[in-house]
Amino acid sequence: MALLIASVVALGLGPLLVSRGQRYPWLFAAVDLGIPLVLLAFVALEIAPEAWELAGALSLAALAVGAFLPSVFERLFSPDAAGRFFRSKEPNDPHPGMAAALFLGLLGLAIHAAFDGAALAVDAADHDHGSLGWGVVLHRVSDGASVVWLSQGRLGPRGGWFGIGLIGAATVLGYVLANAILPFFTTRAAGLLLALLGGTLLHVTLGHSKTLARLLGHHRHA
Repeated sequence: MALLIASVVALGLGPLLVSRGQRYPWLFAAVDLGIPLVLLAFVALEIAPEAWELAGALSLAALAVGAFLPSVFERLFSPDAAGRFFRSKEPNDPHPGMAAALFLGLLGLAIHAAFDGAALAVDAADHDHGSLGWGVVLHRVSDGASVVWLSQGRLGPRGGWFGIGLIGAATVLGYVLANAILPFFTTRAAGLLLALLGGTLLHVTLGHSKTLARLLGHHRHA
């Protein structure tokens, strides 16, 4: 439960990171380098070996699926996808589909947050390890920054905080649902779930630099 609270609080650091990053670009650079390295160490040294111990070689397949699956959601909820399926009702709107893109972007982050909540539940069920949970907490800072980047210009600061609240609520929902089904999992199933969620952290590690670099570049040109 403590890590669940910490993960929600960490979301609130995202807007602070964006705000301070305008004045101190080195802050982005430090976070950009530090968080991916820590997450990679968590996955390689803690999560993957434990998943292998529980589920064997199948854990490698689950890890790969976890690393790939978020890319599917990102494509489904991308601005380009929104532009194909939604059109602005305003004929002179210079950014057709942008409102839909914003909505879909937040929805995609909420789905990912639900997986994060499940990861926290898995971590809480394993009292000897905390790497998965701390990995979630660390990357929530960049999640909060992403919400701010998605909402600025269209929704303003209040919209950003609404998005952060949505992500926090999705995290809690994922945590509650995972806690409800975990007692029915076999040891192998628990190992596969651990590997799957570890794979999503691996995806975050690979995509983290691109997100923060985009944020930094946006504010430099603002």
